[in-house]
Amino acid sequence: MKFIFFYSDIYEFYNQHIIENLNDIFYIDGIKIDDLNTKNGHTFRGGVSIKIELIIKKIKENMGKHIIFSDATIFINKNKKHELLNFFNNYLSYDICFADNNITNEYNIGIILIHCTKKLLRFFEIVLDTLIKTQDWDQKVINNLITVEKNLKIGKFPKNKIYCNYHFDKTLKDDFLIFKSFICHNNNIINNYNQRIEIFKNGNLISKDEYNLLIKTK
Repeated sequence: MKFIFFYSDIYEFYNQHIIENLNDIFYIDGIKIDDLNTKNGHTFRGGVSIKIELIIKKIKENMGKHIIFSDATIFINKNKKHELLNFFNNYLSYDICFADNNITNEYNIGIILIHCTKKLLRFFEIVLDTLIKTQDWDQKVINNLITVEKNLKIGKFPKNKIYCNYHFDKTLKDDFLIFKSFICHNNNIINNYNQRIEIFKNGNLISKDEYNLLIKTK
């Protein structure tokens, strides 16, 4: 199974983190893009469509297969990483499976398991068209379209396994597989990057020494 993600120069740490942890488990497909400028305080608000465009491209390239499409900004539990393939295999009966947004109970599009079929391709083409027309947030567009979608079998991963939040719940340290961090976005990409590293330190996912090596100065 392919594990596909996209990253930019400032997020090179995540590129290395994913490769080091998953290279012997999945076929890794890391896509390097230019750093994105934030709009309205959030990288993917304001009709930014790069993620959806990449998903469409990868569905076309992998028709008939299952892929995992992920943001780069994740933290993998190295002690549990060998459980990931079997974990995702449990959800292959779905057309598409998302992480739970945890806070609002919406679908989070930071980690998606996709069965690459014509109907999924069509769904994301509609997402892209809607996103361009509305100039909205890609995740909001997908959640809105899912409420009226009748032709797809849609699933969610358990919250304690694929954990999404503004902070890491330390009680999940021995249980989680992947942590997807949320941040309060601003218009400075270095500040956004540093927020995520701070979350990892506060959640005891990295040491103080690792934090000092990873944090970026302006």
